[in-house]
Amino acid sequence: RAGIDIHEEIGYNFKFTDLLAVIGCEQIKKLEDRVKRKKEIYSLYEKELGGIKEIEFVPVDLSRTAPWFMDIYINNPDELQSFLKEHKIGSRLVYPPMHSQKAYSEYNSLQFPVTEYYSTRGLWLPSSSNLSDEKIKYICDTIKKFYTR
Repeated sequence: RAGIDIHEEIGYNFKFTDLLAVIGCEQIKKLEDRVKRKKEIYSLYEKELGGIKEIEFVPVDLSRTAPWFMDIYINNPDELQSFLKEHKIGSRLVYPPMHSQKAYSEYNSLQFPVTEYYSTRGLWLPSSSNLSDEKIKYICDTIKKFYTR
């Protein structure tokens, strides 16, 4: 099922066909514009949601990197995800910690408190480079409604 990232064993996937290589070469041509747009999207989310004390962003130096996912950290990601879904906005909980996966069962008893803390608080917001500023503002306005209801 899409969006479920639970792995029961370690595996590898090294498939790469000629067709995928051609697609990859074409996609590289779009990379510069996509990186620029991802930085704009992050900046807009941060500007629109930065005043909400319940929301924590990962600090990003946009002169050095571009965030590919727009993640926020909050106390109730499940609730916000449901609220967004009611408003036809997709989002996704961040990945569970690697050491908690069945595939790494020998490490399941280890504790990584920072990883565990953030993995229970993370929510990825829509981040397609094709999102318009208007759609991002709608998403942000909806999140603001969640925190002011």
